[in-house]
Amino acid sequence: MKASILTIGDELLIGQVINTNAAWIAAQLTQIGVEVVRHVTCADDDVDIMRCLNEESQGVQLLILTGGLGPTSDDLTADAVALPSACTVLVNRNGTAPGMLFDDKNLLLVSLPGVPSEMKDIMTTSVLPIIRQRVESEGTLIRYYRTIHTVGIAEAYLADMLSPLEEVLGGTATLAFLPNVAGVRLRIGVPSLAEDRANEALDTIEGKIRERLPDHAVFGTGDTTLAEEVVRLLQVRGSTIAVAESCTAGLLGAAITDVPGASQVFPGGVISYANSIKHQFLDVDESILQTAGAVSSECAVAMAEGVRRAFATTYGVAITGVAGPDGGSPEKPVGTVWIAVATHGTTRSAQYRFGTDRSANRQRSVMMALAMIWQELRGQHA
Repeated sequence: MKASILTIGDELLIGQVINTNAAWIAAQLTQIGVEVVRHVTCADDDVDIMRCLNEESQGVQLLILTGGLGPTSDDLTADAVALPSACTVLVNRNGTAPGMLFDDKNLLLVSLPGVPSEMKDIMTTSVLPIIRQRVESEGTLIRYYRTIHTVGIAEAYLADMLSPLEEVLGGTATLAFLPNVAGVRLRIGVPSLAEDRANEALDTIEGKIRERLPDHAVFGTGDTTLAEEVVRLLQVRGSTIAVAESCTAGLLGAAITDVPGASQVFPGGVISYANSIKHQFLDVDESILQTAGAVSSECAVAMAEGVRRAFATTYGVAITGVAGPDGGSPEKPVGTVWIAVATHGTTRSAQYRFGTDRSANRQRSVMMALAMIWQELRGQHA
């Protein structure tokens, strides 16, 4: 089954709202074997909507629309959609505008509200079960996917480690490298008629990939996050952690507390942006700040050990660096970050050199701090 996704709204076209609906819908459809061939966005204009409807309904068996369903005058989708087939009303439990489903011979058209929470609920409860049944009844090959999450190894090095890919994948499987600030995701795809056979093939390929990569590089599969893995391991071990953050100013603590149940392992932390706070609340010696400086191994180690003592936790982790765009020097250019992890009797620190983008540097710092904690918990150091 091939599908097209049509999102409607002037706010999407002008960049006022990020189009997360199309990405979420595409991910859900891909998981159940639908081939998404196009994403299209059009304006809140009935003529434009009709033009896009006519164009996007060609060559696909499924067309999903989001946006333009609502009580206001600029909600035009319901008026523009006029297929001769009967309309099935899809209950909206989170809003006022219901979804609509039209089954017109070879085309299944679904129109949904643009509000993400409303769209997702209708898709999950009403639409995806129908589509899944259609896909299974077709009896054609479905491409099943699995994502392996890596951290700390660049895409080029991963590609070298997995080369030649033919030995890893076999004949029909595919492998995509998907880098972002959190690391590189490896997405395996295998075609199969049955999910159990697909999982067997995916297990085999995942095993070959893990054999070629260091243990400290792969932290999970599927939808898991590194923060979730850290919290899970802390819970399993009955351990606790506290954070001391300078350049990230609370982003690491936020990542940890985004995980449900984090309160069992995370009592708190210190945002020590200023040197005076590092000294006053984390017992970083003035001599360290004056000689080695705030962005140094010595300072990161003192911060990690200080926050561990202050909160009486099993682990203390510290981040200090030059996020940018200003503040760098020839010795410590923008993107220089020191991270330290302290536990009983042992403190480990590492220096990283990221780029010049402030936001990316802060996010990468958080991910590498989580990676160092995760490796410490597993007893695996890069």
